[in-house]
Amino acid sequence: MFTHRFDTDTAGGQYTYRLQKLLAPATKQVKALAKNGQRDEIARLYLGSVDGSLAAVTGWVSKHPDRSSQLRTVRPDAQGLWSLDGLNAGSYEIVVRGTVAEKDADWEASVDLHPSQTMSLSLTTPRFFRQP
Repeated sequence: MFTHRFDTDTAGGQYTYRLQKLLAPATKQVKALAKNGQRDEIARLYLGSVDGSLAAVTGWVSKHPDRSSQLRTVRPDAQGLWSLDGLNAGSYEIVVRGTVAEKDADWEASVDLHPSQTMSLSLTTPRFFRQP
């Protein structure tokens, strides 16, 4: 989960910047894959870029400890649910990586959290998914 998505001096901005940078060289390849209906290969490229971006932003945050509150990693419980307490009001970008029905997948969402608000977020449809 990231805050301040569009500012490159933030974890969210770094994630977005790095994801775009990793995806840019693959644009022509993705177009050709889409033309041939190769969805699984497109998902592989995209999910690899997400993983690379998450790793890069984690490294960036480790070099900027004053920004460590801008990146949160949360693990689900036994039922696959997760929760996070102590967030300040503001806009957040949520990136979820995992598996569903034995497929590698990711989900993305943007939320605006108001003071003292409790929020439930249903991420039912993955953005991309593929066989591992």
